[in-house]
Formats: sequence, structure tokens, C-alpha cells
Amino acid sequence: MDLNLLFYALIFLVSYIITQKLLHKLRKLPPTPFPTLPILGHLHLLKSSTQIHRTLAKVSDRYGPVVQLWLGYRRTLLVSSASAAEDCLHHNDVIFANRPRLLGGKILAYDYTTLLWAPYGSLWRNHRRIAATEILSPHRLHLLADIRADEVRSLLKNINDQAALGNDSKVEIKTALVELTYNIMMRMIAGKRMDSEEGKRFKLLLKELLSLGGAFNPGDFFPFFKYLGLNKAAEKKITAIFVKLDGFFQELVDEQRRIMEKEGDSDGNNMKSKNLIQVLLGLQKTDPTYSTNDIIKGLIQNMAKRVVGLALGSLIQCFEWEGGEEEIDMEEQVSVSMWKANPLQAKFKPRKQMIKLLSQI
Repeated sequence: MDLNLLFYALIFLVSYIITQKLLHKLRKLPPTPFPTLPILGHLHLLKSSTQIHRTLAKVSDRYGPVVQLWLGYRRTLLVSSASAAEDCLHHNDVIFANRPRLLGGKILAYDYTTLLWAPYGSLWRNHRRIAATEILSPHRLHLLADIRADEVRSLLKNINDQAALGNDSKVEIKTALVELTYNIMMRMIAGKRMDSEEGKRFKLLLKELLSLGGAFNPGDFFPFFKYLGLNKAAEKKITAIFVKLDGFFQELVDEQRRIMEKEGDSDGNNMKSKNLIQVLLGLQKTDPTYSTNDIIKGLIQNMAKRVVGLALGSLIQCFEWEGGEEEIDMEEQVSVSMWKANPLQAKFKPRKQMIKLLSQI
């Protein structure tokens, strides 16, 4: 009897593999790594959560710039070239517009209503309109340029002072850039620096949130976990962080609303003095349907990355960089880089045109 079960199991496995191969060819799908395990798919390839990017790079090297993966029941497209990414996100942007409905998006993104998680439709288009015309428009970013410039000048002065101490002095750029990022973000969003009580609290909350970034949630790949009650631990952990973040952002929104009510219309025309929360609260009066408190808090979460990138580019160009044994490439690249296995150490000195400026700071 045991031999018969083994025989039928082997027949089923062989039939499954052959059927998948034939269907794959008939549907003209991208190449997929072998083997594709039943139920698990290619999750067996992702053995280490800290080395996922290296595993995916090896898969791309072997199978090409466009690879199909099955992560549990989710079909995933791995794209690793600029031309393929452009084809997906530019020429076929509507097809790839929707986001997977993951547990984190449901809880942290107010039930998939933020810009990054909203399904393609009227809500997403309205988010994009607000972001493009009101929050991250060239005009708005120009109005807030003094904040970025002020924080960059402060950091430049600190780096220049360290460089003046001698050739052997070292500056931990990672820590400096983190502080720059947080300060710009908080000042543009709520008019506060990270050395304020709200800033320190925000930093701790962001660390908790980022700790979930690489966490593996089985329920995202195996939906039946939800019905078996195996997803409760992950849901409880994410919910705990969400409650803290939501409370923090609500306090910021309430504070800025009180400030606007106290000032009345006396400062209504001074757009330069408004932070981004105040801009969103102004939109709430004219369009309350699409500018609820939850939507405002969701937009606050999503606006930071674009805002800070503007400052980092200008900061890097202020110095001459030398990497010793490793060349420093400062050219713009169409890619996203993971952390280096061995931190890069580089020497720098102010560019000639910056020396006079730095001496005046």
C-alpha cells in the first residue's frame, strides 16, 4: 500500500511539472527558475531575509532581466534592467498600477487608501493630482527650498569643520545623512526639527516602522493562514506600531489646525510660511471628501522620500570624493542600491567654489 501511494505521488509530481512547463510555454510567460515547488513556489530560494537582494541578483544573472517567480500563491515579476523597468512602468503603467493587497497595506495604509497602496481609480488619481500640483509641485518645493538649504548648510559646516581637523579625521556620513533626512522631513511637514520632542518621538517610531520593512509575513503569501488564525501575531505587531504612528500624526494635524485657526486669514496669502500639513488642511476645506484626516496622515507618510532626495543630491556635489581602493561613482544611475556588505570609506574635500561659501557659514 505504501509503495502504491509513493507511485501515485511521483506520477502526480511529474504530471504537475510537465503541465506547468507546457502552460508556461503556451502562454509565452517570462522564464521561471526550476524547480517551482507546489504551494511554496520559489520561496525556497529566499532562505535569508537579509540576503534577498543577492539571491534575486543571481536569479536575474541566470534567467535574464525579466523573470517570473511564484511566492506562495502570488505571481511576481522580477525586473532587473532599466529598459524592462521602463517598459513596465512607463509604456504599461496602467497594467502595473495596482498594488498587492498585503497585510501591511491594510493596516498601515488606512485600508489601502494612501497614495502608495490605493488601487488604480478615482482615489489614486486624486492622490496623484494633489501630490503633483499641491505638495510636490516645482512651485511648492521652491517655496520650501530655504528649509532644505538651511539644513544642508548646517551639515556642510559640520563636515567642513571635521575635514579641517586633519587628513586622518573621519565623519560617519550615514549618521549625518540620517539626521539631515529627519530634519528636512519634519521641518517641511510640520515646521519642527528632530531635536524637538516631536522629532525625537518621530525618530523612534520610524525605527519601529522600518524594522517591519524586511519582516516575512506568511499570510501575505498563503491567504489560508488568515482562516487558520496563523496570522494574528504579525497583525498584532503591525497594529501596535500603526496605533502609535496614527496617534502621532493626528497630534501633528490637530496642532497645525489649531495654529491655522488662531492665525485666521491673516497669513492666508503667505504660502511660503505654510508647511505641508497646513497645505493639506487648506485643501480639506475645499474638498473634504478626498482630504479626510486619514488621507492627510497617509500622504504625510508617503511624501518624505521625494522631499529629502532633493537635498542629498546638492550635498554630494559640494565635495570632491576619493574612495582609495574603490572608485566613487557620483553619476546618476537608474537603479536602487542595497546596503554594502562592507561600509565604504571615502576621503573628501570641498570643491574650490565651495570653500569661500563654507567660510561664510
